[in-house]
Amino acid sequence: MWVGGVDGQITFYDGNSWTESYRYTPKNSAFTSIEDIYGHNENDVYAVGLYALDDGSNQTRGFILHYDGVEWKEVLRTDYHSYFYRILPINNKEYYVCELRLPIDEQSEFIAVNKFNGTKINNILIKNINELGSWVELHKVDDKFFIVLKDKIYKMSEDGALKLFLEIELTNFNYGLWGTNKNLSLIHISEPTRPY
Repeated sequence: MWVGGVDGQITFYDGNSWTESYRYTPKNSAFTSIEDIYGHNENDVYAVGLYALDDGSNQTRGFILHYDGVEWKEVLRTDYHSYFYRILPINNKEYYVCELRLPIDEQSEFIAVNKFNGTKINNILIKNINELGSWVELHKVDDKFFIVLKDKIYKMSEDGALKLFLEIELTNFNYGLWGTNKNLSLIHISEPTRPY
């Protein structure tokens, strides 16, 4: 089991004990945070996150790391103000990576869903966060992808098109959707998590 956190630390649990496996510390960074980790197996693991520049600009950079069973390596880093916060597999070779593109000089924040093939990233969905009215969460259930926006859950096609799937009529819905299949899915509300 892999766990990431602040200071760019990635820790591995082998079933008996925790061991720090890697610490991502890019040059000129003030702090680093690992936001999400996904692996197909012990020799193919990705981690995404952000690091803040130490130049006083308050800018961050998104990054993607890969573990090949021997070592962790940086495979992608943005050159603009952003951060990656979610990675989910499409298949054994491609992934969706969620990104928040942050404003510079009063520009709007944008949420992006990107397709990542292990080396390159291509944007398939980008929306102004003010138009959406909320943060975007991407979830996978039954090999299908769903985006949660405020009180609505949308099914996302491979090209990034969204189709309304379900409207949640709960005032305390909290963006979470989990499940291994459509018959066992959970939504997160500000009270206990429950089946839906």
